Amino acid sequence: MAYKVGVCTGHYELFEIIRRFAKGHGTTGTGTAGGGNTGNGTIGSIDLSPAGTNETWTVACIDDTTAGEELWSVTGSVTGSLDQYTTGNVYDQTDIGFVITAGGTDFVVGDEFTLTGATFTGTGNGTIDSIDPTPSAVAETWTVACTDASTPGSEVWSVTGSVSGAQASATTGVAYTNTYVEFSITAGGTNFAVSDQFVFDTDQGTLSAAGQAWVEERYDDATLDGEGLQDLELILRGPGLSGTEQIWASFTTNQSVTSDYYNMILHTHIGYVSSNALVDQPGYIGDRVIPMWNATIRYWLCVNGQRIAIACKVETHYMSGYVGKFNPYATPNQYPYAITVGAMTTTTTLRYSSSSSFPYDDGMAVRKVDGTWGTFKGWPYNQQTTITFYYQGLFGQLFTTYPAKDTGGDYPLLPLVLYNPTTLESYGELDGIFYAPGFNSAVENTVVAESKTHVKIANNQGTGFNSYYGLRLD
Repeated sequence: MAYKVGVCTGHYELFEIIRRFAKGHGTTGTGTAGGGNTGNGTIGSIDLSPAGTNETWTVACIDDTTAGEELWSVTGSVTGSLDQYTTGNVYDQTDIGFVITAGGTDFVVGDEFTLTGATFTGTGNGTIDSIDPTPSAVAETWTVACTDASTPGSEVWSVTGSVSGAQASATTGVAYTNTYVEFSITAGGTNFAVSDQFVFDTDQGTLSAAGQAWVEERYDDATLDGEGLQDLELILRGPGLSGTEQIWASFTTNQSVTSDYYNMILHTHIGYVSSNALVDQPGYIGDRVIPMWNATIRYWLCVNGQRIAIACKVETHYMSGYVGKFNPYATPNQYPYAITVGAMTTTTTLRYSSSSSFPYDDGMAVRKVDGTWGTFKGWPYNQQTTITFYYQGLFGQLFTTYPAKDTGGDYPLLPLVLYNPTTLESYGELDGIFYAPGFNSAVENTVVAESKTHVKIANNQGTGFNSYYGLRLD
């Protein structure tokens, strides 16, 4: 239902991206075309993270050699230069996201766009930052106007949404929150005055708009490990595709500077008791680990109301994980809670460069019909390099094997079926995860099937034709 592709720094930042995106947080940011632009294309899909709203971003055309594929620099007034951008693509890094769409008149070198979290008019030179539209945010314009400047550094501000109307007042220096948005106003060297005002836009989050946002049951960022690092814990409840289900997905971190591992751990359970520790939640199973690091991570995050699927590139290693419901081969009455969780390892201290398993081959923990847990295999990865077809011939049942490969550049995406290796019973299919042959195609290539785009992800550093899967981007 919704996906986010981008670049972040370290497992903590990716943890926060998953948290905000799955909860359906809204977006904010305003883009303005330079007055001297030659090209008449536009910038849209602007998404500044709360940290990115405290600066001005300049996106400037630096190479117009190929019309419609111009190259742009991206520079923050605080952050400095980030990765370059090409017209038509999606730009999504930790603090800033946008899309530039070409118009009838081509862009030229020197054309630029300015992106801001908010605009300001008035006397003071303080700032508004940490703007964070909540999961309840809607598309509207917010006006934050100074109404009382009698105490410098503690000015009072009215807060009004063009749709939501007047809200409780804000105070300089005090973190502000209402049902729809959060922000902070910080004083500068010149005091604010009455009628000074900030204006910013918000939009509704994709999952919130679809009614598939997850609810945060618990978030703990105050617990420290033995090295004084945060041990994060997040428990989310999904509504399912029907909007009436309760599906739990939980995330924790485990890291060590000394041993150089920075890992995210996936868990699931069948209920939630607020007084219980994570491991004591009803029907709990966990410790499915995605090894990461504390440097640049490229990620693919796909979320709908029933599952959260993650893929990320850590140096040259591709890591994957899945938590939530799968699509069972049974009715809800027959199989009322078909959930699974899987990742690269069950060792919470494993460094990303060490060996790990492939969750979609032999690493998915599945809650069986009787309520117990089992480790299931995934078809057709267990077929190794071939897929076997049986047929009835003149002299009895015959079989033949074929390499799993493309046909003239077309890649059939086979459903990934979870089956019990002991009983050979097939339980159902993962949602949005498919077997993708590796012939004549490279990792991160895309495949379109049934009008849906799928990105090709490798099993760690695997390069064999049976070492990839397709992750549906929707």
